[in-house]
Amino acid sequence: MNRQQVTAEELIATLNERLAQYEDCEGCYIECAAVPLSEPEDEGCNWSPKVIISGGATEACQRIAVRLVEQATDEYDVNW
Repeated sequence: MNRQQVTAEELIATLNERLAQYEDCEGCYIECAAVPLSEPEDEGCNWSPKVIISGGATEACQRIAVRLVEQATDEYDVNW
């Protein structure tokens, strides 16, 4: 699968745009979503998801954020 190359900042911005589309996540934002890997995973992703969410996230919002970050591992590689 071809992944789009983005900076860590661009990844966070994209994820926060997607998160803002959910009513359960009003006021919430993702601060950290990626940890660099020394070698890409078997599927080719070069980062590992790490979700740190702020802004009074509800349990539903946390689940949504985790799902969005996991989906992003298939879409993006991070230029470290």
